[in-house]
Amino acid sequence: LYLWPEASGFESRARLLLPAIWGAAYWRFVARFFTLEVDYPRLNRLVRVFSALFVLIALWSMSGERFYCTIALHALAIFALPFVFFIAIRRWFDGFRPAGAFLLGQLALVSPTLLIALRVSGVIGPSPLIDNGMLIGAAAETLLFAVALAQRIRDAAPTIRAMRGKAEIIRDDVASNARRLLAGGKDPDEVLEFLARTLTNKLMHQPSSELRKASQRGDAEIFRAARDLFGIEDE
Repeated sequence: LYLWPEASGFESRARLLLPAIWGAAYWRFVARFFTLEVDYPRLNRLVRVFSALFVLIALWSMSGERFYCTIALHALAIFALPFVFFIAIRRWFDGFRPAGAFLLGQLALVSPTLLIALRVSGVIGPSPLIDNGMLIGAAAETLLFAVALAQRIRDAAPTIRAMRGKAEIIRDDVASNARRLLAGGKDPDEVLEFLARTLTNKLMHQPSSELRKASQRGDAEIFRAARDLFGIEDE
């Protein structure tokens, strides 16, 4: 209070501002976690809309509005919740294993909310477990999200190893040819030029071929993925 004289007013604004910011960040996390931009562009656009709406509510809350801002925040959260489960279930059926842990994390947070609502309505009696359900649910959600992220990283490892193994085979083949040229008395500068040119061509042949096929199909998403993969900035 001494450092922030308006602490009480700030705290009341933060009760709307922080959940709205969290909602915007959460939906961006959902889009990236499930790779919606590449696999489901339409769902990705919907997720962007949800994220933008949470940002608007955050800005709205800073104006001092409380009542309607609270209604808008809760209504958006309730309306958007089914889409989270839909996206996670859809990706689960696609074979995306981390979606299972993500679903369990969502259930861990939603279940205490339902139990608290039943307790408040008198359907079930009071219980320390229910009273602390949100804290337990949030901790379980964090743990399960960590498991989901770990699964996603682990699932990527075989592909990374396969890519590196293929690149090493190409490197060894080109290096062997370069050694033969040197042994045959070829000029070292010409051998270095051959090594650099051949290695570049061999490494880029398959990606270039697939990009040409994607161009014929009209698949723009693979070009965006290629730019991200090779660190190419949009012009």
